[in-house]
Amino acid sequence: MLTKQAWRLINNPSSLAATIMKAKYYPNSNFVEARKGGNPSFVWSSLLETKGIIQRNTQWRIGNGLSVRIWHDKWLPDAANPMVTTPPFPHLHNATVNSLMNNQGTDWDVEVVRDIFNTRDAQLILSVPIPQGNRYDKVIWNKDEKGSSP
Repeated sequence: MLTKQAWRLINNPSSLAATIMKAKYYPNSNFVEARKGGNPSFVWSSLLETKGIIQRNTQWRIGNGLSVRIWHDKWLPDAANPMVTTPPFPHLHNATVNSLMNNQGTDWDVEVVRDIFNTRDAQLILSVPIPQGNRYDKVIWNKDEKGSSP
């Protein structure tokens, strides 16, 4: 049940509970990157215990690519290893996925992807569909066909 509550903080960031938790415990980050902090409540400490479960069983679904960091987040469609294996390109260590898209954000910049990444990563990146319209990136649950809940 705690994992479900933590999942709600991630997927419903505008809910009252998520807004309060964010303001108090992780004002400049997200739940997955949040730390325990000084004088945490029992509820907050308990929710943090579920982070490992969430991190192991979730990954990003690409929308506009603005929230997903290329070398730090799980986003590639590979169940065995959804992380980029190519070493970070100079000056792009904290770059987000949208920097690999064309200027309109409607397709991958194939030339850039093939220049920067090894063959495995390039093939996986180019296989990720980019939704039409301005969709947001979304954390999905790997174990569920719809990616919607733990």
